[in-house]
Amino acid sequence: MASGFFSDGPVCVATLVCNEVIEDKRSGNKTVVGIFNAIGAAQLPATHPRMSVMASVTNAEREIGVELILRGPEGKDMLNVDAQVPARGPGDVVDLLFELNNITFNEFGDYAFEVVYNGVVIGARKFLVIEHKPQ
Repeated sequence: MASGFFSDGPVCVATLVCNEVIEDKRSGNKTVVGIFNAIGAAQLPATHPRMSVMASVTNAEREIGVELILRGPEGKDMLNVDAQVPARGPGDVVDLLFELNNITFNEFGDYAFEVVYNGVVIGARKFLVIEHKPQ
């Protein structure tokens, strides 16, 4: 049984979409650079050269597998990446880092990165792909 405000089972307490995540090899501390909630595109299809996603998972009592899924405006899966959350002590938070290259967006609208465990979304981050005409 989980303590505090977390339910039973793993919970994703943060999902960030950013330009990059820098990890200090000695301490394991992360620096998140350039968090964003929208991508501007002059035309479609538009390919974003590089982005990172950091998902922070807690309440995993044993090693578990999760999926990072990118869903498009119509709910269609565009990307699916598997990851392992290692076993840690109760209440420990594990930061999962994903570097994603050359993702092509075919329509404007709402997108979401979802962190999924056993078919259940345990965390998500919405972002937009918007039309941006150069001036």
